[in-house]
Amino acid sequence: MRRLIELSRYVVAVPAIGTIIGSFVLMILGVWEIGVSIVNLINHSVTVKQSVVGILTAVDTLLLATGRRRSGARTSRLHLRHTQALVRA
Repeated sequence: MRRLIELSRYVVAVPAIGTIIGSFVLMILGVWEIGVSIVNLINHSVTVKQSVVGILTAVDTLLLATGRRRSGARTSRLHLRHTQALVRA
């Protein structure tokens, strides 16, 4: 029983490692999306509005990955309102 209790402290490492891996994956995806949006904008395959929405979404992903995004309903509503205004314009 004592051995089981001693080994249980390593259980905490599993979610921590999973969070770090998930964060790296989100950062890679965010950088990839920004690159794709810029290339599409340069090639004129998308409109500027679509490119801006793509870049904002990618930046949001990067902020989520680095933990810098302010959580809360107010921030989410503002982000949604700005994104919808860009798409409508």
